[in-house]
Amino acid sequence: IIRRRLKIESLMQFILELKITNPACPILAAVIEERRILLLLTD
Repeated sequence: IIRRRLKIESLMQFILELKITNPACPILAAVIEERRILLLLTD
């Protein structure tokens, strides 16, 4: 992705704006280790 000069922010924006997704093809995303946070959900 980066080699083809596509920024991660642009890719994430494109994925989030998709109205129809293919359930057979899961959408995967990665988090940079230095910028990760802990998210705790309850109920």
